[in-house]
Amino acid sequence: MTVPSPPMTDQPHLQAELVVRDPLPTAAVDRVEEVADRLERLRAGDDLAAVDVEQWPLECGHVFDARSRRDLVDDLRSWADGYGYSLEPAFRTHTVTQSMVGEPRTEERLRVPLVTLLVSDDDGLAWVAPCTEGDEVHTVEECVRTLEENGELPVDRDRSSAGDRPTSTWAGAADR
Repeated sequence: MTVPSPPMTDQPHLQAELVVRDPLPTAAVDRVEEVADRLERLRAGDDLAAVDVEQWPLECGHVFDARSRRDLVDDLRSWADGYGYSLEPAFRTHTVTQSMVGEPRTEERLRVPLVTLLVSDDDGLAWVAPCTEGDEVHTVEECVRTLEENGELPVDRDRSSAGDRPTSTWAGAADR
């Protein structure tokens, strides 16, 4: 059961980061732009302190040397594990075997969703969409709609305030 949170004016400064896959399928471009525009309207109305739109690769794994991307994925997993959510099935890990030259090499890779919404407050990462809670799927659309309608995150406040939350988000990790 989700416990209602106080109005956003009583909440710490919320920052939204929309992270999209690159390349983004043509069919999804308009939808992603619409979500980004809605978040920007929330920022313009002082409901969000900041909105960033970033891209990450289709596959995240040790083939990419950018430490910040791995840190971000680790933070998302830590957030989900710490608060009883799951990133599956939107974030899927699979094994890939490559044998271009020499010995075949096996690597584990993470496929990320087309669009991920990260919402942070003064205490760190407060919400990740998409995520699941049992059979219930929490989508990017649900999070944006809840912010627009109620000025709230779709989050159990007891869960979100329990313990330390990851502080790294895309913007913070990119500065490392």
